[in-house]
Amino acid sequence: MKTLNLFVVTWSLASFCALSFTICVIYGLLTPHSLHMHEFLEMVLPAYEWGSFPLFFVGLVESFLYGAYAGLVYVPIYNFFLKKWDPESNHTQYREEKGFRTTAKTEMDRVCGMWIETEAAKGTSFYKDETYYFCTEECKAKFDQNPDYYMVGVEGRKP
Repeated sequence: MKTLNLFVVTWSLASFCALSFTICVIYGLLTPHSLHMHEFLEMVLPAYEWGSFPLFFVGLVESFLYGAYAGLVYVPIYNFFLKKWDPESNHTQYREEKGFRTTAKTEMDRVCGMWIETEAAKGTSFYKDETYYFCTEECKAKFDQNPDYYMVGVEGRKP
């Protein structure tokens, strides 16, 4: 998985909120008074007042800032948990920190969970039209004895 870009997400959410506010105001102008939600807009946007053209721009800015705030809070939290729990991003970060070549093809050893370069694998097995790579002959032998057990990955196995 790829980390989220703070700038892109923040501007996207801010623009979405400002556009939504504008659509709500236009809807309120085109429909009867009983069908629109000007009370709600005034409640969530403290400086906004329905029917005041100059304050429309204040509401627009407030909406934009709420969206920007959401992006500025959400993206770092998302990226933090992505790095914490996504094995692919952890693997890439680990490889970069250790100075491994990033162009080599890598696979996860299904038995121990170690990431290995395919050309440096100590053993391979072919199962269900796929080739699996192993860091040691022992891992290969364990996989060959019960391949279905190792198909769920290291985290999902029962002891």
